[in-house]
Order: sequence, then C-alpha cells, then structure tokens
Amino acid sequence: MSSNRKAIRAYITARLINQTAAEDRVYDARILPTLKEQGFPMVSVFTPSETKERMLSETPPIQYERVARIEIEVVIRKNDTYASDLDDLCDEIEALMDYTLGGTCEECEWNSFDTIMDDKGEMPFIIGQLVYTAKYTGEEPLIDIDSLPDLETIHTDWDMANPNDGTVTGPDGTIDAIDSLENLHL
Repeated sequence: MSSNRKAIRAYITARLINQTAAEDRVYDARILPTLKEQGFPMVSVFTPSETKERMLSETPPIQYERVARIEIEVVIRKNDTYASDLDDLCDEIEALMDYTLGGTCEECEWNSFDTIMDDKGEMPFIIGQLVYTAKYTGEEPLIDIDSLPDLETIHTDWDMANPNDGTVTGPDGTIDAIDSLENLHL
C-alpha cells in the first residue's frame, strides 16, 4: 500500500482554498511562489516525514500504524498587526481541520505552533507553522512467492580465528571451511 501523504495534503489544501484570509493562495508544497507575485497571506501544506510506529497484525496482510507529520506554514506580511493577523489566520485553519481529514487518516492531532520572522528583505514577513500528526493504517505488500526465482545454490565460506594464535579473536583471513548446497530448486 502506498502512503496517504499525497491524499492528506490534497485534502487539507482543498479544504483551505477560499475558506480563510489566504483566499486561493494555498499550496501543496513547501516552496511558495514568489512573494511579490502572489501577495499575502499565503499557506503551504507539506508532509516532511513519516514513521512506522507499531505492528497491528503479524499475519498477512501485515498491518502497521503510520504517522505522518504535517506542517502548515502561514506566511503574512510584517506590519503593526502581524501578531493578531497571524493568530487569526491560524485560528481559521485550525477550525477547518477535521479529526480524520476527510477519511485520509484515522486520527489527526494538533501538536505545536511556532513562528519564524524574516525582517531583513525588502518584503519583511512572518511565518506561523502549525504542526499536526496524522495516523493511519498501512499494509506491507504481499510477496508473490511464485514470481520469485528458484533458490538453486547456497555457498558459504567460513573464516574463523586461528586456534593457535591466542591474540586473534575474529576472522584471520584464511578460509577454514566451505559449505555448498547445489541443485536445490526451492
């Protein structure tokens, strides 16, 4: 099974477009369009990481819990009201986030909020970063045993420590034994 990251980003992006002060400036990407061309405020949605948390079943199909990290970055112009503007837009976004993200996950949870200020360029701006986690079930793909080539040969070289040299505790570079199984057709 493939990941749900694309579906999660697409759902959040569609949910936010024209529903907040960012209007249609909501992007399914970390890299935003040029600020001068697009205007403020802007929102980007991305999933920078995902982990496999725990196994839910040990028999095929093997299921496990996947946890995707979702980052929603809100970019606003720095002005006298930027703190309130940022909080207002982030509140709008939080109100639109639903528990299952339209069925793309079993559980979506808010984790943190942080701000980043860039006031050195010709267009100073502030970024508010909302971080969520989305949990969903994934399956290990089943292996079609019939499509695998036959196992025909197993060959092993054994390199053991020299028993006459008390200082060597690992392989000594000399092959001491060879095992070979051929014509197995397993």
